[in-house]
Formats: sequence, C-alpha cells, structure tokens
Amino acid sequence: MELCDRPVLELNSLLKKGEITFFDITESILKRIESVEQKTNAYITLLEEKIFKKAEELDKKVNRKTKFPVLTGIPIAVKDNICTIRPVWATCG
Repeated sequence: MELCDRPVLELNSLLKKGEITFFDITESILKRIESVEQKTNAYITLLEEKIFKKAEELDKKVNRKTKFPVLTGIPIAVKDNICTIRPVWATCG
C-alpha cells in the first residue's frame, strides 16, 4: 500500500518509529497527484518546491522520540475558495 493511501494515524506511527520520513509522505502524495491530475484537473496551484522544502526541514528538525502533533508533516489540499496566495488586487478575510 502506498503511503498516500494510508490513514494519518498510521503515518504518524510510522514517522515516530523512524520507518518513514516526512519527505517520503510528500513524495508519495505528489506522485499520486501527478498520476491523476490530467484526468481530475483538481489543482490550480501546487507548491511542490515549497512542500518538499518543508518536508526536508521537518525531517531535520523533528525528534522522533518526542511527541509531535498527529498532522505534522501531512500535506493537505485547500479548496480553491480559500485564498492560498494573495494577489495584489484582492484581500483575504
């Protein structure tokens, strides 16, 4: 089973055991998006470089032996009715 198909709690457990990395999760999810995006056309903005950079930072920063929030390092998609990048001509909120 691919990492992108696993439940968040299982991913969190694997992360804490050091069996996977935040980068591994990110890579799996982005590969899935790449494989279906042409058919689904689900994303307007995909910040791959930023996502990979953050995953690498978390892999260096997070001590696996200490508690960290369950959703730490789990990439999410944000519906396009929420501002993710603020254009010059628009304001969010």
